[in-house]
Amino acid sequence: MDAARAFLNRFRAADAEGAPLAAFADDPDGLAAVLADDPDALGAALAGAVDARHGGPVAINRDCFASAAIDGEGRVVVADARFAAWFDDSDPFDTAVRGIAGGAPRVTLFADDRSGRPVALAAGGLAVARAWPLDEGVVAALTSRRARFAVVAFRAGSAAGVQAVETFRLTQAEASLVAALARHGDLQLAADARGIAYETARKFVAAAMRKTGTRRQTDLIRRTLAAAAGELPGVEALTPLLRELFGLTRRQAELAVHVAGGATRDEAAARLNISIHRAKADLKTVFVACGIASAVDLARLIAEVEALHGLATACDVSITARGGSREPLRLVARRWAGGVIAVADHGPADGAPVVVLHSNVSGRHHSASFIAGLQAAGYRPIAVERGGYGLTDPAPGDPVVAAANDLDDVLDALRLRQVAAVARCTTASFVACASAARGRITGGVLVWPDGPAHGAGARMTDRVRSIFTAHPALAEGFARLVARRSGGAVIAKLWRVSAAGVPSDLAVLDDPREVADIVRGTLQACAGMTGFLGEALALAARPLPVRVPASRRWTLLFGTGYERHDVADAVAFWSAALPQATVRIVDDGVHFLHVTHGAEVVAALGRAALPPSLTHAQPSAMRPAHDLSPAFARGGQG
Repeated sequence: MDAARAFLNRFRAADAEGAPLAAFADDPDGLAAVLADDPDALGAALAGAVDARHGGPVAINRDCFASAAIDGEGRVVVADARFAAWFDDSDPFDTAVRGIAGGAPRVTLFADDRSGRPVALAAGGLAVARAWPLDEGVVAALTSRRARFAVVAFRAGSAAGVQAVETFRLTQAEASLVAALARHGDLQLAADARGIAYETARKFVAAAMRKTGTRRQTDLIRRTLAAAAGELPGVEALTPLLRELFGLTRRQAELAVHVAGGATRDEAAARLNISIHRAKADLKTVFVACGIASAVDLARLIAEVEALHGLATACDVSITARGGSREPLRLVARRWAGGVIAVADHGPADGAPVVVLHSNVSGRHHSASFIAGLQAAGYRPIAVERGGYGLTDPAPGDPVVAAANDLDDVLDALRLRQVAAVARCTTASFVACASAARGRITGGVLVWPDGPAHGAGARMTDRVRSIFTAHPALAEGFARLVARRSGGAVIAKLWRVSAAGVPSDLAVLDDPREVADIVRGTLQACAGMTGFLGEALALAARPLPVRVPASRRWTLLFGTGYERHDVADAVAFWSAALPQATVRIVDDGVHFLHVTHGAEVVAALGRAALPPSLTHAQPSAMRPAHDLSPAFARGGQG
């Protein structure tokens, strides 16, 4: 009990210093003790460590934000070019900083840009705003104390169109029309601004909605603006935030969220169990309170609020610099269910396609050296993010079935009939087998997959999953803590603790470039934690993977990095699913086998990959859009 009490004290002290997860890295034995002796006390501590002040990690696009430094009276001291062009600096910003205590960040509303439209702002002192996308002049004014607060506005501008072309594969005409629609809030005004006929504008919007997986202009605007902002978690308490900003009732704020998210007024009324007439009156009140005239403008305003609230409350902020390397991101519309699927197609287009399926504690971002190694060997790495991780929307139903369905949609969107796969860890290996049974994956390599019953190991996935498996009541609290309080420094520390005793893993963690990639991928897993939570609970039921009898093109790759970890059980488990697979057990290596033993991965792919001429599908060969049958029904158990 003393060890458990000591851990709880350590956890509370770490929470007070802003890094509660550090206690998990510093005292793993104490964590085991409190789980055994007093899990209820740990549950209470987890719940107390997360509230509305805490947001998840964000990765933002600098080009979509404008900044200024203001004094205590709200007067602009210095502003960047975008901010100066957007606002009339003769009008003080006192409302933006009113009520800020101790420099704490605050999202507010400043109801007058140069066009008279309401615009959301985030404001805070230098201590909290230092990580924001601030202009150098703004930072200098704050550092010299010529200014007291930083003010940031989200303005996607032309960047929204560029991002829409890259991310959703919109045409330039479609993207320009969507950007004009966000700017003007009305399709006729947007068409006039672009100099095109209204019917042409309607066709462009319809095409954009199809490519973005949206069904109304409101959802289209909210989704494209969110993509332009970067990678931000949804606002957990959006309804109370809107009530605070606009003086709405709870029902009016909920109505606004539904409408901005793509619901019709009648659909929103049904969801809230109110009459259509009541919804009409409430929506009119919302428009007046927000100073807007359309549902599209409401979607734009709420997208700004979400982006700035995510920035203001973020536990970790990374910024894409101007001219910096950009991820080859694409958001694919999910056809079998709603939402989008995040994909990083690294190319080259003429390489043999290989899907890379991430581990349970990472997202679509992988080691740059690993991706480059695959490309050098003639492959086209395509990283696909599962539901509830990073930018991929959560998906309904069994997570393995859902991920296999998503992979079908991704391959169809990329016009690929069959691919090879690199599956990292357990859930990814379940997905690979399910897709192989459908005929979409020809073979590949499973990199250190466990059997779902395994939970006593020392790997990062083992440690975290054991909490979910043995203590399901703690699952949600732990997931919220990780989603809202994970910083890059603590994640790097947790990985180093988990890699203790494994020389090759520690060598990877000695490389700052590898650490940056590992942290970025882990932060994507931390975004919401719904993906990891759903997968961990599914694996706790100890399912069996789909069996793939014709499995000569598969390799099972394991490492002997942990002396106390016997790989025999995992080898037996996966050999039953892939009875003809080659088994490779290498010395050393656990978490990062795909990096430390990249040559083994490439050799395994040599037995699995098909030439590009056999992988690209013609339209008639791809799955029909209406085929939404369950995964195992399509592929069978084999």
